[in-house]
Amino acid sequence: MGLKLNKKFIPLITSKCRYFVVTGGRGSAKSFTVSSVLTGLTYERGHRILFTRYTLTSAHLSIIPEFVEKIELFNSINDFDVTTKDIVNKLTNNEILFRGIKTSSGNQTANLKSLQGITTWVNDE
Repeated sequence: MGLKLNKKFIPLITSKCRYFVVTGGRGSAKSFTVSSVLTGLTYERGHRILFTRYTLTSAHLSIIPEFVEKIELFNSINDFDVTTKDIVNKLTNNEILFRGIKTSSGNQTANLKSLQGITTWVNDE
């Protein structure tokens, strides 16, 4: 895919660490880099990615378009099926699932325990 990362983000793709905390101010390329790396990860077989926020009532208006932008940037839109809750790489059947930790009302915990086979979890903000 030819992704060129800022050197501070290189460990996201080279390190064998289990956990990463990505921080930075506005314009630090956090969202760009994480969505790019996760999009690239869908091309490696055997991944099921869970992307969470506290509540995720409007993923189709916020975070999913950011991923679609990366897919278009890589000229690979035909490789993916995009819905309001998920992105699936049709070549590998790998998924990026977008879920809230709390329900949209914010007073109940979402049912995330039923999601099986998650290999990568991203907790945004």
